[in-house]
Amino acid sequence: MKKLMLLTLVFFSFSCKKKNQEEDPITKQKWVLETAVVSPALNIKGEFITDYKKVEGDNGCLSNNFTLTFLTNGTYRLSSTGSLCDMVENGPNQKWRRLGEQIILGDNPKSEIICTVNSSTLTYTIVNTPGIVYSKVVYTFKAQ
Repeated sequence: MKKLMLLTLVFFSFSCKKKNQEEDPITKQKWVLETAVVSPALNIKGEFITDYKKVEGDNGCLSNNFTLTFLTNGTYRLSSTGSLCDMVENGPNQKWRRLGEQIILGDNPKSEIICTVNSSTLTYTIVNTPGIVYSKVVYTFKAQ
């Protein structure tokens, strides 16, 4: 009787198929920075600027094909073709995970970045509050 139950259990376990885990569509595209809008506007040499990409100048990382790439192993990479941007180090601690329409960057609740994904647009906001100065930058990426 025990052998029959064991045999039945073995056959039952082989008959159950594991569902193929679908690859998240976010990993199939590169996400290129389209806009970075800072508010309030920054006063740089007497000019008020809301385009945060201009703050670093034409050779800055944000102005030169700044890209987010999500890998299937749960990590993400940043890249840019700007001068010295290859010095940005990508590491194994750059984790991401999906929570509905949100992508969470990082694995520390105190420093996570929450991104919103709507079809081919990914957006996140960074708030800087160093000392008295307050600024907020909204980054918008397009899928390519």
